[in-house]
Amino acid sequence: MNADRINMIARYSTYVFMFLAIVFEAAIIYYGDKEFAADQNIQDTWLSPFFSVSYVAFVIPTILALVFPIIHIIDDPRQAKGVIIGLGGLAALILISYLLAPSDLDPAYPASVTETTSKWVSTGIISFYILSIAAIAAVIYAEVSKALK
Repeated sequence: MNADRINMIARYSTYVFMFLAIVFEAAIIYYGDKEFAADQNIQDTWLSPFFSVSYVAFVIPTILALVFPIIHIIDDPRQAKGVIIGLGGLAALILISYLLAPSDLDPAYPASVTETTSKWVSTGIISFYILSIAAIAAVIYAEVSKALK
């Protein structure tokens, strides 16, 4: 499939989703909040399709965002090296964060929080801190190196 056809499909599907969003939003505005809250039939008629369209509008781009890079890598395997290095770096970051993360349970946590949940949340927070520090360091390095040139 060539790029022009893909662009045309994307453009027209965007128009369809925009039209559906306008129709559902107009129905919500027309009926108002109180009628929607009180009448289950109106909810089933207008909100259920609205959510279905939203799910489709979320799932299709997500799948495409995952599939197209894979297709592109298959077309040009030399680029796979950079992707593999990036994924390896991300895996190393998550592994380091996981090893640094405590699995302690604070008594203030709800009963549904387990040690595993606590460890993975801590892993995410530590990963965020490492990436934030790296981004700030990269910006400072770029500005200092640009000022010294």
